[in-house]
This record gives sequence, C-alpha cells and structure tokens, in this order.
Amino acid sequence: MSCIGAGARQMAGNGAADMLPELRRLTADDPDQAQRLRKAAADLLGAQFLHAAEARDRASHAVIVEHYAYFAQLFDALDMRLVRDDDFGYVGLVPGSDYVLPSLKQDETLVLLLLRLLYEEAFDRMEAEGGTAWVDANALADRYHTLLRREPPRKGRFGEILTLLRRHGLIRLGDEDGYSGLPRIQILPNVRVVTSDATLKALEAFAQELDPEEPAP
Repeated sequence: MSCIGAGARQMAGNGAADMLPELRRLTADDPDQAQRLRKAAADLLGAQFLHAAEARDRASHAVIVEHYAYFAQLFDALDMRLVRDDDFGYVGLVPGSDYVLPSLKQDETLVLLLLRLLYEEAFDRMEAEGGTAWVDANALADRYHTLLRREPPRKGRFGEILTLLRRHGLIRLGDEDGYSGLPRIQILPNVRVVTSDATLKALEAFAQELDPEEPAP
C-alpha cells in the first residue's frame, strides 16, 4: 500500500512520453544513467520519501537531487509534486492537488496525525534535534487514549502501523521499550509535508465531536 496511490505507479500517457527527449539527453554519454534514473524514480514511488542519511536511500536521493528539474517535470506529468529539503536532506512526493493520504486506514491516519502533534510539541519544548523528535510508543498510545478517548491499537497492530509509516520515510524506529515491547519512534521533519495544519485542525475537530462524557472504550 502506498500513500500516493497505486495508479500513480504507471508512468504512462502523454506527460511521461514528453520526457523521452530529456531522458535521451541525460543518458547520451552514459548508458548506465538510464538505469540509475529509473531506479531512483521507482525507489521514490515505492517509499514516498528518500533521505540522504539513510544508506538504502542515499544513491537514489543523490540522483534525484542532481536531476531535480527532470524528476519534477516527470512526476508533475503524473499529478504528483516533488518536494525537496536540503537542510534536512530529503526528497518526497505528495499528490499534486492536496496533502490528503486517502489510502490510509482510520487508525493509521490517527497515529500519523498524533505523531505530527507530538512532533510540534517537541519543537515547542525545544527538544527536537536536527529537525527530528524522539517519542516513546507509550506516549503515543497515551495520547491516542486521552485525546481520542478510545483504546489505541493493540500491540501487533500498533507495530504494523509504525512499520508502514517507516516504509514511507516518515519515521525511524529505535530500540524496543522494555515495558511496551514497541520501539522508540524518531519523527522525521517531512511529517509536516504530509500532515498540513489543516489536517491537525481536522484531528482536533474529530476529538471535539466525541462525547466528552463518554468513557473510553
């Protein structure tokens, strides 16, 4: 499952075809360059975000940064917007029309939004370093319970959600907490890209719609 949708994986249509002359120009003096460009595009489509600090991302991240204009035009033809932050060392894709992540399930979306909330709180407390913020899984589960007044996902499901968000390059996972058995979570700065301020307001509205007198399930 991808936050950008399976349909975007098919590089077809007139927009992508228009890139062929530029592709030929970039690869004219280096036969291996075409493979590097294709791999970089496939890696970004598969992961949504690539980070220079991640060994598995580094080569494709460098290719995309070097040929940023080419990739920006390519993904624009697929109705996706290429974003880049050199300060924090990442490139990523977001839908061209909005930041909505329609393929996420409700519990996945709520966990993502709560991570953004915890990220902003860490910044307010000046606890973020290098643009990232560490949180304990217990703190995330507690916030899920207190803010949403419902039980957080069970341990197995919680781990699945965190793994999904890690695959999309939004978090890194650290050592497991001895109490919860869940890993510590490093929230990456691009969480702001896929969770706009409007989505945080939506989370607040969702919480306010719950009956304040209703106990947590």
